[in-house]
Amino acid sequence: MNRSLKTLLLLVGCVILLLLVVFFINRPVSLYEGFDLRKIPICGSTPGFDTGPHPMDKITDLDPTFPEDSKGRFVIYHLDDTFEAIDFTTDEQLEKYLKSLNNNYCLVTDFPPSCLMGHFPGEPPGRKPCTVPTP
Repeated sequence: MNRSLKTLLLLVGCVILLLLVVFFINRPVSLYEGFDLRKIPICGSTPGFDTGPHPMDKITDLDPTFPEDSKGRFVIYHLDDTFEAIDFTTDEQLEKYLKSLNNNYCLVTDFPPSCLMGHFPGEPPGRKPCTVPTP
């Protein structure tokens, strides 16, 4: 392969890599498509904030009929010095609930559904799949 062809291939590869980086940077950061986590204030960015562990003052289950291992969880800190865990199945549920709080909170942490996390050591692989919410 001659030198100019190698240079051209390297240049094309760099352009493709740059386009992919730009594409993924501009996508919403989300556990579920459509919900933009960048709009939620992060508690850890506040100097001196103790991220825990903390006891939960309130646990809110936005879909009590749904299997527990197929729900995501947000832990938020309310400005009245309380912590709340929110279990949810869809981004619409979570977005609607968070909007009802009128921005008087910040995000401490979030967890994906446990069914996406694989299996525990010593447990055989192949746990039951996640339950998918129906619209």
